[in-house]
Amino acid sequence: MKNRLPLILTIGFLLALVALAGIVYFNAQIVFSSEVRREPGDSNFSFSLREYDAAADVPFYTGKDARLARMLNNLEDEALGVEELLSVLKRRRALLEDESSPAAIRQYKEAVDRSCNKYPYSQTLAITAIEAYTVYAISNADFQKALSYLSVIDSTEYPALYQAAHILAGTLNTPDTAFSRTGGADVFDGLNQVLLDLIEGDSSGALMKIRALQVDAARLDPANTDSAYKDKLNKLEAEILYDYGDPTTAAEYFSKVNSGTSISRQADSLALAGRLQAAKTFWSMLSNPNSTDTAADSKLISNSLYNLAATETDGVTKAANLEKLLSRDPGNVYGLILYTRMQGPERALAILTGIEDIEGQPLLALELLRRRQSELSIDQMVAQTWLLINRHPGDENIYRWAAWYFSFQRRFDELNKLLGQAKTLSMELDADGAILLPYYESVYALSQGRIDDSEKILQNLVQNMKESSPYKPQVYAGLGLTLEKKQSYLAALDNYTKALDVAVSENPLNNKMLVKLNVSSARCLRVLGRTTEARALLETAATLAPLDPQVRLELDRTL
Repeated sequence: MKNRLPLILTIGFLLALVALAGIVYFNAQIVFSSEVRREPGDSNFSFSLREYDAAADVPFYTGKDARLARMLNNLEDEALGVEELLSVLKRRRALLEDESSPAAIRQYKEAVDRSCNKYPYSQTLAITAIEAYTVYAISNADFQKALSYLSVIDSTEYPALYQAAHILAGTLNTPDTAFSRTGGADVFDGLNQVLLDLIEGDSSGALMKIRALQVDAARLDPANTDSAYKDKLNKLEAEILYDYGDPTTAAEYFSKVNSGTSISRQADSLALAGRLQAAKTFWSMLSNPNSTDTAADSKLISNSLYNLAATETDGVTKAANLEKLLSRDPGNVYGLILYTRMQGPERALAILTGIEDIEGQPLLALELLRRRQSELSIDQMVAQTWLLINRHPGDENIYRWAAWYFSFQRRFDELNKLLGQAKTLSMELDADGAILLPYYESVYALSQGRIDDSEKILQNLVQNMKESSPYKPQVYAGLGLTLEKKQSYLAALDNYTKALDVAVSENPLNNKMLVKLNVSSARCLRVLGRTTEARALLETAATLAPLDPQVRLELDRTL
């Protein structure tokens, strides 16, 4: 028996090796099997994504966690746009369902941060980041981190998310006290009802509920020991009034909140209400620094100096405010752009080309490209525009300008390509009810002779456009042109007139828009036989643009 023991052990060892080799081979066959094949039209990313999903679906194999982590890192490097990064983050988040350790949560948050840094203007990624830092919050610092991503979010488009993040980030300093304060649950429910009203567009109902909460707060806390909560209610009411067309009353409610930010918002409200001198008084007060300024105060100072410069009509005072702003905040993008626009072409180009790493700053790079229009051909401008888009694929400011440039230069194939790319990235091109993307779709449809399609798009925009939309003249003018193409001259004239009524009320006046609308209206009036009215509009246009050949041509036709 003793002589057989070594033999038995040897055989057992060999069998174990064979079994282990079989397991390793089996795992390798599962993970590296040829089941995932490249399909026609597959990009590298989509193929890698299907490889990852196949590997993730296997219940267990040796080194699975490490391999999935490597595959996700590779996928993140391969991702070319917001949608692809969201696909990667979705899979990272799914892994947390199996392992929600602090290390795994930290790695997920780091991946979210990296994605947001790549596309800092993406609302979808910002929402993902807010979700990551609230659902997987470890400390109040995480709620504050979530709040930092709200600067990207349009509060009117996502009011519930916007206000909920503020509440969690410290309506009453910490989330715990927000939920545990006396009557806190009722208050939180009340705020939810306010948000629901806002989502449904019922601003009046939201204001009534806020005022009811203010009455309850005063009754439960007559000594005003919870002033932070009352400030929040006043600020929320002020923001709703500001957003829904009552800036004068909004300024009054902002004045009830004791903070520099609220003073700044009070000034914004006064400016919007047409009380510019009062707004300037507050901006002047906020623009004077002192030795105890915090980072937040410094931002308020910069913003106030910029607002003073932007609203100043005197060139010397405007330049002085901008120089003061840039001396304390040399990298202020909006200040630099406004300052260069006050300079001659050569001086502006010298300033912009002298900025270090300008290509990494999309707004400045766009300003430089716009300045180079006079020295580049249209083909070169188109090529440079696409290069800029590819360097900053998530920046809606560049897409917005590119859409205008391509349509202005009648490069409609380029416009169509741009619009398709914007849709792929879930862009709207603006934050005002998604006006611009369909507007340019109507421009492209008209260029292709699809007049009915263009009219349908624009009619829908007119019906759903906000009263305060800054794009009303363009939309009405676009509809007028479409109707004119259909020879519906009276309806076209009606829309040109609506566009003109809005345009003449703008401050500052857009003379190019006024000239164009006067000429278009006159053209319809001439066809309708109303030549006297047509000539009056053309004479107005001639005073605004005496050398415009189109104005001269239309004047000759009305003789």
